[in-house]
Amino acid sequence: MEGKFIVFEGISGSCKGTQARRTVQYLQEKDEYNNILITPEPTRSEYGLKVRALMREHRDHKENPENHAREYLDCFLKDRIDHQKLIDENLRQGVHVLGVRYYHSTLVHQQSPTITVEEIILRHQEAGIRHPDLTIILDVLPNRALGRITNRDEKGVYETLGRLGESRDRYLQLPAQLPDKNIVTVFGQCSIDDTFQEYKPFLDQLFKVT
Repeated sequence: MEGKFIVFEGISGSCKGTQARRTVQYLQEKDEYNNILITPEPTRSEYGLKVRALMREHRDHKENPENHAREYLDCFLKDRIDHQKLIDENLRQGVHVLGVRYYHSTLVHQQSPTITVEEIILRHQEAGIRHPDLTIILDVLPNRALGRITNRDEKGVYETLGRLGESRDRYLQLPAQLPDKNIVTVFGQCSIDDTFQEYKPFLDQLFKVT
């Protein structure tokens, strides 16, 4: 039986990785034979490393990332095409894959005056990028998120209060923009377990837990 593909999304500081690990704990409590892979984006591929280098450069020079949106889109898409090989192979072997960021982040961050959401969606469709079985958007207020990432050694180019706010607004629009893609938004400012309880019913529905 093919594995399930679940993606955790949200602005920086929304604890996507933390909730992915909490979900692993839950799924293995339900069945110790559940094999699970957590895989973040951007990856460590040639294109993922280029994305990280661009982010460092634009952050250090205080450049607006929207001015480079098309370059980011191209790199993310190439990284995602390469990443899909890993995702598909694991799913075929019955491994459940938990993604930390996916194409939803590109829809949020790379839309700009020169690139529409529709174009980004079309580019992914043309590349044959797989849709997750479930996407969980962790909604956190920008000031709370910024407080969570204050101690990070290296902040991303989008990690300012203003850009976090804009990204949050765009994340909240995604369920309407992708109405048939099983996207749920949950309040992510509670404790780890309380936040988990917000989306647990959607996991149970996906895995047919009774």
